[in-house]
Amino acid sequence: FDPNNLEAACLNWRIAADMKDPALTDVWMKQAGYVAERAFKTPDPDMSQATRDCGTSARQANEMEAYKEAFTAKNPADRIKLLEVFLVNHPQTTHADDIEIAVFLAYREQGDSAKAVAAAEKLVAHNDTREDAMLLVAESYFKAGRDPNAVANLSRKAIDRVNKGDKPEGLSDADWARNKTAELTQANYMIGSVNFQAEKWE
Repeated sequence: FDPNNLEAACLNWRIAADMKDPALTDVWMKQAGYVAERAFKTPDPDMSQATRDCGTSARQANEMEAYKEAFTAKNPADRIKLLEVFLVNHPQTTHADDIEIAVFLAYREQGDSAKAVAAAEKLVAHNDTREDAMLLVAESYFKAGRDPNAVANLSRKAIDRVNKGDKPEGLSDADWARNKTAELTQANYMIGSVNFQAEKWE
C-alpha cells in the first residue's frame, strides 16, 4: 500500500534473514535499499533510528553490489559503461578514485588510445600514484611536441614512483625488472630529449 514504507521493507528483510533463506534475504535487502533511496529524500520525522540505520545499511549494501558488478565486468566496454552508470547513481561514492583508475585501464585494454590518454590526463591531475598514466600522458605530449615542461615533470614523477614502488602482486621478479627498465628508459629518454631541444645542457 505504501511503496515508501521503509519499516515494512526492513521487517521483511529481517524475517527473510531469520528464515535463513539467502535468496529471499537478498531480495529484501535490495528492496529495502531501493525504498530507502526514496524514503530518505523526504524523511518521515517519526521514523525510528533503527529503521534509518536499516535503510542506510541496505543502501550501502546495494551500492557495494553495484560497484562490484561494474568493477569486475570482463568486457572493458561493459566495465566502462557500468562504472559510469554507477557514478551517476552514486555521486558521493568513496570509490571515485578507484573508478578513475579502472576506467583508464579499461580504455587501455580496449586499445582506445585517445580515450586512454584523456582518462590518464584526468587521473594525473590529482593522483601521483600511477606511473603508467604519467608516462602515457608524457609520451602523448612528447610525440605531439606539446608542453615540454609537463613532459619532463611527469617523467620525473614517474621515475620517482618506479624507483620507490613495490613489485605488483602476481608479477615475477624478471618481469618486474623488465618493466622497470622499460619505464625508466622511456622517462629518461623524454627528459633528455626535451632538455636537448631546449639547449638546457646541464
